[in-house]
Amino acid sequence: MDPRRDPRGDIENLILSFESQGWMVMRGEKYYKARCACESKHWKLVHVRPRASSYGNNVRRKLRRDTCWVGALA
Repeated sequence: MDPRRDPRGDIENLILSFESQGWMVMRGEKYYKARCACESKHWKLVHVRPRASSYGNNVRRKLRRDTCWVGALA
């Protein structure tokens, strides 16, 4: 399967992006729980096994819109 279309591979990259920006990431049974270290205490739940191939980019867009996220979309 093409890694660009694999939602799980994209989620791994997303989690690495969280960690590189200083977010604390905890894995639950169905969701990753990511928390920002800034004063606003942003947080985001990320599904462990998404079905949509665009899930990772949709999460990144939401983060850029609503939090202190500075990462690229892809």
